Amino acid sequence: MNSKSKITGEPISEETNNSYLFIKTGIRYEKLNIADLMFVKTEGKYIGLIFKDGKRLLRISLVNFLKETIQINLVRVHKCFAINTEFITSHATKEVMILDYKIPIGRQYKEFWQKYLIGKDNDKK
Repeated sequence: MNSKSKITGEPISEETNNSYLFIKTGIRYEKLNIADLMFVKTEGKYIGLIFKDGKRLLRISLVNFLKETIQINLVRVHKCFAINTEFITSHATKEVMILDYKIPIGRQYKEFWQKYLIGKDNDKK
């Protein structure tokens, strides 16, 4: 595969260790554990990556970020939010709680979210 990651600029490879994400901060690249990513939200031309230990900004679209980070279970629940399902503490019909954060469930994503939950319930049986 000859394409380059828009996040790190490095070639995308199936063999690389995908448990970490390298994000450019100033002149350095910061290594972040992708498993600690709780959710992603859009902020204008940027996306905010909300980790357990803080927030990082990237200039990339949410759609492109989701395409590149297939190794983590991110589910899009709103036009501005994608969540890591490992951090869900509770959910209702219109929102998902991830620790102290309330993430809205968009009307456009509501049906998909319900199907996702049904699929998860079936996996447990």
